Amino acid sequence: MEIWAHRGWSARYPENTMASFQAALELGVRGIELDVQLSKDGIPVVLHDDTVQRTTDGQGRVRDFTWSHLRQLDAGSWFHPRFSGETIPTLGEVLALVQTRGHLTHVNVELKATSVGAQDLVDAVWRTVHATDIASLVLFSSFDPNLLHALRRYSRRIRLALLTPAWNADAAHAAKEIAAQDIHLDAAHFCTAVLDDVRRNHHQALRVYTVNQPDAAVHLWRSGVSGIFTDCPDLMLETLVRQGQAELHTTPPHPASM
Repeated sequence: MEIWAHRGWSARYPENTMASFQAALELGVRGIELDVQLSKDGIPVVLHDDTVQRTTDGQGRVRDFTWSHLRQLDAGSWFHPRFSGETIPTLGEVLALVQTRGHLTHVNVELKATSVGAQDLVDAVWRTVHATDIASLVLFSSFDPNLLHALRRYSRRIRLALLTPAWNADAAHAAKEIAAQDIHLDAAHFCTAVLDDVRRNHHQALRVYTVNQPDAAVHLWRSGVSGIFTDCPDLMLETLVRQGQAELHTTPPHPASM
C-alpha cells in the first residue's frame, strides 16, 4: 500500500513547507501531497487555506498578495519557534526539490476549489508542471470537478483524482465525466463495498485520507486500498513494515519448501 505524506511530514514539521517535504522525501514515501493557490500576480503557491493567518504571521486572502509579499511571511513559527523563517514555497520550488531525488517520488497537486480565477489557476499549474521533466510523476486532484475537467482539456494522458468526502452516485458521475483514473476518499466513509464499486467503475486506484492511526492503516492495507494520505508517514511506514513482518512469520511454509 502506498504511503503519501499529507502536506509533507506535517505531524512533525510545519505543513506545506520545504522542511516538511524534504523530511518526507528522506523517509522514502511513495509520494507527497500539497495544496496549490494562486497569488495575486499569478504564481502557484503551496498553501492549504485561502487565507494566510492560520499558518503564517500574516493576515488576509492569498489571492490579495503578490508573490513577493507572500515570500516575506513566516510560515514556520506558528508550528514551533525552531522553524522560524520557513516560507511559503512555490509549486515550482517543490517540484525542483522532488526532481533532485532522481525521479523516485510522486507528487499529488491538489487544486483548491475556488470560484475566483479558476482557469488562471489551472493554466498556471499546468505551465509549472510541464516546465519540469517530472510531469509524469504528478497526479492532479481536487474536490472541484470543474478544475479537473479544465485540466483534462490539456491532455487525455494526465492522471486525475477526484477528491470526495463520500462515494455516491454524484461522485461516480463526476469522476466519469472528467475521466478520473483515481478516487481519493475520506477515511470516515471507507468500506469494502465502496472499494468494490470504485473498481467496477474502472478506476485504477482508491486512496484514503487522512489516516494517522496504525490500526486504521492495517485495516485499509488488508482491505486492498491502493494508498493512504497521512500526517505521520514515519509511523505508517513503520506500522506496515511491522505488520508485513508479522504476517510473513505467521504464514505457513509453502509445501515445496518443507
